[in-house]
Amino acid sequence: VYNDYQDYGCYEYQPEPAPTPTFECTIDSYAGAYDAAAHTVTVNGTQDGDEISYSADGVNYSTNVIAYSATGNRTIYVKVTREGYQDWLGSGTVSISQAQLSVSGTAVADKVYDGTTAADVTLGAVSGIFAGDDVTVTANAEFPSAEVGNYDLTVRYTLSGAQASNYIAPASETVSASITEDVVLAKLQVAIVVSSSAASETEVDVLADSITSATVGDTLYAQVWILNADNSALGCTGGYIDLNYTADALDAGSYTVSPIYAQMATYVDSSADGLVATFGGCSQTGVNDLAVNQWALLGTFTFTASAEGEAEIVTALPTQNGRHIKGLNLARAGEGNFEDSDIQFGSALFTVTAGGGGEQLAAPTISTGGKSVYVSYGANRHLLQWGAVANASGYELGYSVNGSSWTTVETAETSAVVKGLTYGADMVYRVRALGDGVSYTDSDWSAAKTFNVCPMDINNDEDISGGDRTLLAQSWLAEEDEEGYQYYADINGDGDVGGADRAYLSNNWLGEAGEDDLQYPPAKRADAVFAEFASADLDVDLGVF
Repeated sequence: VYNDYQDYGCYEYQPEPAPTPTFECTIDSYAGAYDAAAHTVTVNGTQDGDEISYSADGVNYSTNVIAYSATGNRTIYVKVTREGYQDWLGSGTVSISQAQLSVSGTAVADKVYDGTTAADVTLGAVSGIFAGDDVTVTANAEFPSAEVGNYDLTVRYTLSGAQASNYIAPASETVSASITEDVVLAKLQVAIVVSSSAASETEVDVLADSITSATVGDTLYAQVWILNADNSALGCTGGYIDLNYTADALDAGSYTVSPIYAQMATYVDSSADGLVATFGGCSQTGVNDLAVNQWALLGTFTFTASAEGEAEIVTALPTQNGRHIKGLNLARAGEGNFEDSDIQFGSALFTVTAGGGGEQLAAPTISTGGKSVYVSYGANRHLLQWGAVANASGYELGYSVNGSSWTTVETAETSAVVKGLTYGADMVYRVRALGDGVSYTDSDWSAAKTFNVCPMDINNDEDISGGDRTLLAQSWLAEEDEEGYQYYADINGDGDVGGADRAYLSNNWLGEAGEDDLQYPPAKRADAVFAEFASADLDVDLGVF
């Protein structure tokens, strides 16, 4: 019997056909985060001459490699054909997860009360989006309440765009913002600045910050400023105000007035109830009215910090005989008095402490002669020096371009360098010695000194002459960080002392600091000017030039 049939007759042997051989391959799948690149499976174990085919459904194969770049889990079927062998079939997966985005610097703007919880969100810098992908990140947030207050808002991020599904939006974060009262600025603002010195200017664009603390025994100056804020060309011509102060922490003293507002009220009542009545003044004839958006000094009242505690000085409309006087003399030319609703008053709050006590240090003196103060605009700086004070733990230098708004820096030395100056400006300086808070208290501020920024006047004697050339010669051809280099001789601040610095001197030779016709940087040096400079009979070896 062969193949289910009987074979009649002589016996015939029918061998089984030989089986077709097989072979084995392996497949490595791919798994990773989205990176905008295409990925496929890897086939291992093939030989030269093998044909590899790919299929997405396991039925239809092609030699075109199947690869995926978008996120998701996908199966790729593989068929390997080798001559003389059965086809090898296998499959692998390509798994691409979403890429995580991040953002930094998102902010929520403070807003004035408007009855809503809407928030203005500014998106920060987004990281993680691959070049060419169409993905937009949007930040959204709402205030938890519509009422005035400080809030922590939750900022949430959403994605849109053709490739948005390949990414995970940045994680939500908390950002702080505030809703403030809906304050309508008055036509006239009255502000108070409490400081340790009287104002040196009577008109400023920006007010200085008020102190936050004082020590018992300190003399304090309550500067009263007014601002015309209604864009009226008429401005404010003057007026009077009351100062209400914390009587158990402050003792009222005397008043001073600015040149702009010099006609004082007929009386000042420093009574124990903490009221300085009708303090102020009117502008004199011929004095300019207060300009729009310009602060002008109405006057200064001196207080003494007399006891520990919270102290406050408040400005208000004046009273007379216990009766409120509506807008007394807070007037505009030709228009009469301001109304109550036209005036916005200010206040200053600070703390008075007992302090360290002990002996008060003497005030230092800023040096002005000889080489004590050097000027170099090229290096943008003044070098200030002052005399040492016995028992001082350090010093505090104050400097200002207007003598009203001060910047301070502390140092353990008897000198300090102030950078960032502007050529031609007059810089005002003062210094005080600092105590240890136990045995010695801080000194008063020194007398203020004013120095012009004129780098050609190396020795600061207010003229450009032989003394400056001598100092230049002493540093001639020296470079920064070399022995002999002095920054004050490097007039143009290029790091070496040479011909360019000499040109600055020669071009302004025999000029005086602060003159309008000085040139910095100078025009091309004239030979005649240099000849006079070089031939002057001065005590310096001209060979270095």
